[in-house]
Amino acid sequence: MDYQLRPRKSEDDKFVIKLFCEHKVKELNAEQWPEVMRLQFCNIQYLAFNRSIIQKFYNLEDNIITTEAKPIGRIILAKTKSQINIIYLSLLSEFQNKRVGKKVINTLINEAKLNQKNILLQVSKENPAFHLYKKLGFKVRSDDSVKYQMVYSPSTES
Repeated sequence: MDYQLRPRKSEDDKFVIKLFCEHKVKELNAEQWPEVMRLQFCNIQYLAFNRSIIQKFYNLEDNIITTEAKPIGRIILAKTKSQINIIYLSLLSEFQNKRVGKKVINTLINEAKLNQKNILLQVSKENPAFHLYKKLGFKVRSDDSVKYQMVYSPSTES
């Protein structure tokens, strides 16, 4: 499945919140919560997430991942002279395991190789994407009780 990236626009707000909530509800096993409670929780989490990335990073690239002009995911990057930080990468569940995420990451790996930049990301220990990142050459840099911090370094590629 081919994909394209385009800058996020204000018209994407509903999609972006839907995408965020879909994964947050799964992550917390909140499918059985009352709908009103899920929506309130997701909105609060979404606002907190946005505030935190704006405070921590500058020069953010906020893109919508599309296929056939339909939004299917989102990727937020923070690039510096020496690294590419993947702040957020998410696909609608019906587009997972269709190699879109792998293609997105491989595009970033090619950019990292070309510019001799490391790629940094954090992934939940429960997220199956962890195994994809390992297959693509990412190494665990550190971890805590809930997530791994991973790095891809073109200079240590085998």
